[in-house]
Amino acid sequence: MFDPNPKKQMVPFGLVTLVLVGAALAGQWWLQGGGACDELRSHLDQQGGGYFLRWQAPELLLLTKDKQQRREQAQDEATACSAMLNQLRG
Repeated sequence: MFDPNPKKQMVPFGLVTLVLVGAALAGQWWLQGGGACDELRSHLDQQGGGYFLRWQAPELLLLTKDKQQRREQAQDEATACSAMLNQLRG
């Protein structure tokens, strides 16, 4: 039936929507590769770009424009990015 108080119905719907949006944003932040991978990408861009970087657990693969391959194994992406960055700076 028709409820004369629409605010009563909107509160749970609005609350659920806000919780879902908050959970999506938190998940996106949590799943982000991290600072080490951003630093690695920045370093590669400074070297002239032209690279392909892929994380597939437990290995980080880097292909450069001159067709060199580098692989780094680690338990998570951030650790692998940090190790590869140290290897490149060498």
